[in-house]
Amino acid sequence: MTSEQYPADPTSNYTAIDLDGYSSGTYGMGETATTADSSLIGRYISDLQFYMQNVEPIGSGNIKATVKNSSNVILHTFWTVANSTLSTDAQWTANTSESYASPIAEGDYLAVEVTTSSAIPRAFRNSGGTAYDGTDSNGLTFLPITARTQDTFFKMTYSDDPPVTDIKIALPQIPEPKSIINSAFKS
Repeated sequence: MTSEQYPADPTSNYTAIDLDGYSSGTYGMGETATTADSSLIGRYISDLQFYMQNVEPIGSGNIKATVKNSSNVILHTFWTVANSTLSTDAQWTANTSESYASPIAEGDYLAVEVTTSSAIPRAFRNSGGTAYDGTDSNGLTFLPITARTQDTFFKMTYSDDPPVTDIKIALPQIPEPKSIINSAFKS
């Protein structure tokens, strides 16, 4: 397993984007495998986190990290938490992830989503011009938020090989040993 963080220093060259304040619905931001030579292509991701912040007042609702395809269909959810768990300080999320068993394909994107209309979670994107894989994604990936051209801050743990699943082996049943009682011990 390999861990990778983009960017190395999330406190420089960043812009915070509020992930709601429009109307009820789902809003989010992500990192897209925009071309066939994207660094994301073919990776099996076991952990995904975003650089985020919650701004008071913290409202109800959930935040989740997902993989979506180019048609906006959720292929996998890494984690879902109440947005009240986000810190009011900008920092990396640290949620337990469920591994994604398929490789990332061209057009797939890693997304952090907020389902609420009252909280104001923020996700961070690069504004310094350095792209994660040489090509900036549309960091904001779904309506009604207008797409921006910078990459989203994220970190992941991945492998270039498929995850190993539990292997179950059926063992033959061994009969219970029978007690041999010596007649000399009978009372």
